Amino acid sequence: MANRSYLYATDGVVTKPGEHVEKTGLSEYNYDLPLAFRLLVSQNPTLSYSAIWDCPTKIAIVGDFLAGRQKLFDFLDELMKIEEAAGCVMPDVAETKRYLTDPARVKQYAILECGELFMLGGAFEDEDADEEEEDDAKRFEKQNERLLKEIAETDKLASDFLAKIKKPELSDDEFNELLDSLGIGGWTEVLYYQ
Repeated sequence: MANRSYLYATDGVVTKPGEHVEKTGLSEYNYDLPLAFRLLVSQNPTLSYSAIWDCPTKIAIVGDFLAGRQKLFDFLDELMKIEEAAGCVMPDVAETKRYLTDPARVKQYAILECGELFMLGGAFEDEDADEEEEDDAKRFEKQNERLLKEIAETDKLASDFLAKIKKPELSDDEFNELLDSLGIGGWTEVLYYQ
């Protein structure tokens, strides 16, 4: 098992554990949850059962695809106004807009799946909680609830990102790492979990 976050588009929401919904892969990202994924699910986000794992608790997040896509595009338009960043991300921004406006991928919802991050990386864990007393499914759901709260702060994360990328004291490595954390360079329908 890898340690990735996954992003899908769908017209249906999983209403019970193990239920199948048709979905289209959008992207996956190794070892973290990129800002682009957060922006895509940031509009009307809600907890959901997983579309890729048969888990008895809600370990996915579903958001309004079209509104989230617009939020992402608005952010990318602001990023393109920053001269130092624009030259580096222009091809990825163009590909992002082309990919996410393709009618085959335009759906009602975006689904964010972070179960692997919960399982392997301990992402979004409450450091004060006695996690050993809970079963994994409950622990993952609590992590997802904390993630949902973070997604409510995505506007602040986006603003902070734009402020940070403008800092002249960023080294080349820090600058490139920050741009990589956007997660806009790997759009593909072929994800590990289809």
